[in-house]
Amino acid sequence: MSEKINYCEITVQKILKVSGNNIHLIFDKNSENIYTKSIIELNADEEIINIKSDEDNNNKVKIHVGSKNKMQEISISADKLKIEGDIFSEIININSNGLISNAYIRSKIYNFKGNGLYLNNVLNSDKISLDSNGIKTSVEIENNQLFDIDANGVAGKIKFRDNLPTKMNLNCMGGLISLYMSEKKVFDINQPTKGTLVKKILIQ
Repeated sequence: MSEKINYCEITVQKILKVSGNNIHLIFDKNSENIYTKSIIELNADEEIINIKSDEDNNNKVKIHVGSKNKMQEISISADKLKIEGDIFSEIININSNGLISNAYIRSKIYNFKGNGLYLNNVLNSDKISLDSNGIKTSVEIENNQLFDIDANGVAGKIKFRDNLPTKMNLNCMGGLISLYMSEKKVFDINQPTKGTLVKKILIQ
């Protein structure tokens, strides 16, 4: 049963689901709890925590999420979404129209779908999928095997921190991506649509 509250502090479970508008999520690698003073609707059991923001509340909903322990899944669906801190989950799914991300993300699978994506962070994920109209990136990548980008309009830089093999599927119309990597990195790019200029820059 869900209840509407204006304060909560509960222990993080295996699965976290967050939905609403104008949400600011702050992930804390030193905490095991979820904490907020914002008005939310909460439904929690032994495995799943489901948080919804009040649809009538136009103020920003700020939620602190402990990420000391790895979660099984994080699913976020929100307009005007901002995330920061250290996120640690097996699977991360984000659906948003307007995401600003300044987070260090560790996951097996990271999926984003929506409009207006701004990434300024580190992605440590085996599989990354970005599907958006409008992507601006300044990201660093670790431990990545498959990187899919499907977008109308993409710009920015992507820096690979390691020499592990990576395959990128780039299906974009317009924009410029600068890829920074070591000359030792095994990198394969599949670009069926030639609408985006790709610059490969070798670094020491």
